[in-house]
Amino acid sequence: MKPKVKLLKLFVTVLTLLSFTSCYKKSFEIKGYIKGVSNGLIIANGHSIKDTIQLKNGHFEFNGSVDQPELVKFYVEDEEKKVETYLSPIKVFISNDGISVKAKLAKYGRLTYDIVGGKEHQKYVDFTEQLTMLDSMRRAYFDQQTLLMEGKEQAYKVVSQKYKQWGQELDAVIPQCLEWNESMCGTYIVLDNFNYIPLDQVTQLANAFSTKMQKSPYLADLKRKIGNRTRMKNGNVIPNFELVDKNGKVYTLKDFKDKYIMLDFGGYYCHWCVKEFPNVARVCSKYKDKGMVLLSINMDGSKTFADKDHERQSRYLSKYNIDLNKYYLTPKGEVNKLVGEYNIDGYPYIILVGPDGKIIEKNLRGKQMAMVADQCFN
Repeated sequence: MKPKVKLLKLFVTVLTLLSFTSCYKKSFEIKGYIKGVSNGLIIANGHSIKDTIQLKNGHFEFNGSVDQPELVKFYVEDEEKKVETYLSPIKVFISNDGISVKAKLAKYGRLTYDIVGGKEHQKYVDFTEQLTMLDSMRRAYFDQQTLLMEGKEQAYKVVSQKYKQWGQELDAVIPQCLEWNESMCGTYIVLDNFNYIPLDQVTQLANAFSTKMQKSPYLADLKRKIGNRTRMKNGNVIPNFELVDKNGKVYTLKDFKDKYIMLDFGGYYCHWCVKEFPNVARVCSKYKDKGMVLLSINMDGSKTFADKDHERQSRYLSKYNIDLNKYYLTPKGEVNKLVGEYNIDGYPYIILVGPDGKIIEKNLRGKQMAMVADQCFN
C-alpha cells in the first residue's frame, strides 16, 4: 500500500473517532419550570454538586458535568412569597444527558413534579416503583416503635411479622431489577433506606454490588453506617465519648462505671423529646437508689437552646417533686460525629447501658422503657 493511501485511511479513521466521541454527551442540561413560584433561588445539593440557580418567572436552567451519576436535591427559596421547600425537594438523579423538570407548588410549601429524560434518573424511578415494599418497611419500622412505646405487645408482634415478610419480598425482587448491581442509583436507594432494613440484610445488599460500584460514594457512606450500626448492637460495649456540663466540667461514660446509665439524646425544639422526658424521669427516679443515672444530652448545638432545655426539665422535676441522679450535658466536639458513631436516626434517642458498659437496649420509648428497666432490677 502506498504511503499516501495509508495516510488517507488514518485520517478517515481519526475523523470517524472524533465524530463518534462528539456524539457522546459529556455534560448534563436541566431545564425546569415551577408553577406557583415566580422568582427566587434554586439550591442544588448533591454529593459533589453544590450550587445556587436563579429562578426567573418560574423557569431555571442548570448545566454542568458529572464524573458519575449523582442524586441532587433541588430546594426552592422565594423570599417574596416566603416559600421554602426543604421538606419536599425535587430529587433528580443526574447523569450526563438532558433532563426536563415540570413542578408545581402545592400546599404547605410542598412540590409535586414530573421529570422527563435522564438515563440514570429513569432507572432510579423504575427501581423505586419495583421496590414499593421499602415504603412498607419504613412505615412498619416507625409503627413498631410507637406500639412498643404504648406497650401493645400483641399488635407489635403482628407488625413485626409483616415487616419480616416485606424483607423477604425485598430479597426476592432485587434480582429482578435489571442492572441493579451495576447502578449508582441502586447504591443510593439502599443508603436512603438504611435504617429500615435489618442489619444482616443491608450488609448482604451492600456486598452484592459490582466491583465498579464498590467505589460509589453512596456505598462508602453505607458501609460506614453499617460499621457504626454493628458497633451499636445490643450486648456490645458502648463507645466512649466526652460530654460537658454547664460549668465546663468534662465527663466520659467511664465516670459512671458500675452504674446503669440511661442516655437520653434530644433537644429543646424536639416535641417528642419533651413528651418522652417524663417517662425517662420516672424510670430513673424509680431506680435511683439502685444506681441508675440519667445523662440528658442536648443535641441542638447551641448553648442558648441547651440552657432553655435544662430550665424546662428542671421546672418539670421540681413541679412533680421527682428525685433522680441526673446530669445535663452537651457533646464535647462535633455533634454530627456523635450522631454518626451512635447511629442516631432521630430524637429522642434513648439507650440503656448496664454496669459492665454494654448496651442493653436502644431507641427506648414509654412503657417499653419501663419494662426493660424492670427486667434489669427484678
